Amino acid sequence: MRTTRRVLFIVAILAVALVFVGCQKKAATPAAASYSVGMVTDVGGINDQSFNQSAWEGLQKAGTDLTVKVSYK
Repeated sequence: MRTTRRVLFIVAILAVALVFVGCQKKAATPAAASYSVGMVTDVGGINDQSFNQSAWEGLQKAGTDLTVKVSYK
């Protein structure tokens, strides 16, 4: 009986700790402008009328919408 009470006590303490951790304020995230995304292409480059071009156009849209610095090599 004593072991059962001890286990229940430990579980209760852990549950209370989880509630307190979950209720904390979240830390401020850095500004999105500090992120940069790069794309590496094959010999087709970014104007290959296929995957590389659509991926580059998506990155450019992300750059304007999310204010992320984008580049390619």
